[in-house]
Amino acid sequence: MSRISSHLQHHRLGRLGARLSTAALALGLLLPQVAAAGSWEARSVAGMDVHVYTPDGVSPVGDGRGLMIVMHGCVQKADDLKANGNLEAGAEAFGVVMAVPQVPGGGVYAGCWDYYGAAHTRDNRHNDDLLALTDELSADAGLEIDPDQVYITGFSSGGGEALILGCLAPDVFAGAGIAAGPSVGTEAVQIGFVSTDTAAAAALCESLAAANAGDFSTQLAAVYAGTSDFTVAQDYATINAEMFALRYGGLSPEPGALDVAGLAGYEPAGEGTLWSDGDGPRIALIKATGGSHAWPAGSGAGGVTSFVEAKGVDYGSFLAEFFTTNNRRVDPVGEETTSTGGDSDSDGSGSDGTDGSGSGGSSDGSSGGSSASDSGSGGSSGSSDAGTGGSSGGGTDGSDSDASDSASDSASASATANYGSFGGGDDDGEGGCACSVDDPDAPGSLLGLSCFALGLLVRRRRSRA
Repeated sequence: MSRISSHLQHHRLGRLGARLSTAALALGLLLPQVAAAGSWEARSVAGMDVHVYTPDGVSPVGDGRGLMIVMHGCVQKADDLKANGNLEAGAEAFGVVMAVPQVPGGGVYAGCWDYYGAAHTRDNRHNDDLLALTDELSADAGLEIDPDQVYITGFSSGGGEALILGCLAPDVFAGAGIAAGPSVGTEAVQIGFVSTDTAAAAALCESLAAANAGDFSTQLAAVYAGTSDFTVAQDYATINAEMFALRYGGLSPEPGALDVAGLAGYEPAGEGTLWSDGDGPRIALIKATGGSHAWPAGSGAGGVTSFVEAKGVDYGSFLAEFFTTNNRRVDPVGEETTSTGGDSDSDGSGSDGTDGSGSGGSSDGSSGGSSASDSGSGGSSGSSDAGTGGSSGGGTDGSDSDASDSASDSASASATANYGSFGGGDDDGEGGCACSVDDPDAPGSLLGLSCFALGLLVRRRRSRA
């Protein structure tokens, strides 16, 4: 079973499908069957002690690697997330550098990040520290950070701070992930009860963005809450998701569109909601059954250690996948430019599996975004993600279409252990580009890797409006 619902797969496959051609076979492009995993290192950046995990491979979209800033909660420490947060799996699978900073100066209120109230600018409180951290890591040539793939997330007060920065700097952060975080404008004493509403939060978020509010048109958001979290009011999660929906142009919710039980992790369960526009998902809300007030690691059958919960959703992997595969600021792997009018598929066939003409050029989002809207007589088929140890390969309405492995081009052993093998094809499983990176002797393995290598060579950055 795919980790994301079938509703979501049509959009994601369209954004990540790399087509295999005769030219690819002639080139004989090959990737290593197994690549070394990345590693953690301790750094001092922007006046903060930071754990930085650099994956071996790069992102399957854009240029270089993604970057995700991950913030701990009150009382919790960066060491706890580094040791138990299970951030490596998503980093390897989607080529995302994970940076886990320790709150500077001991934080406020028992080591909390300073998300409180409404008086935030890009130059005060902890906002300037985190923006400086983002700038310094992005400027490090050794990390190969793609500035269009920079994301921020956090748990509890870290989630509140991620929300603040998602509002303050939508031009910097292409995605904001909030785990058990209060809404913007709230105070420390208001974490246990809802003290704002969607309209007020959305208005404050827009005012914080100021001149950069236009960049909400290409930003993504993901929100998480556990049904057994009695520290931060669970209804803040709904307000946070709805706030982003207003900021992103008034999107409507699709309850049940996100299959929580099929997500990466250890026995994840719960309810999932998506908010989408014409180009696919923009916002995801996960309400995890039994989830406590803890960072959701999804790493195994264990309990809660230092506010990290082993059982349930692997939120780090979910964010890496959701942000990478739906990123509106980069081209998907292997997007082609022939036919009439620009960024459409050369044969007019759509990449989202819907029926349509597919002859036009790129279509900006209603709010002025620069992401392409592809439709046509048939879409890319196959799932880019398989369940643990599993494989995927079903298409939708496309004929003779192919999909490549959307995981990191490193094809590392740790990533394949979590994400299995990948394949493409029509509804009968034929015509696809099969790839089983965890079995070098499997039929189609070299073909699939060649397919993916070609996709990496032809990826292009989308010009932003």
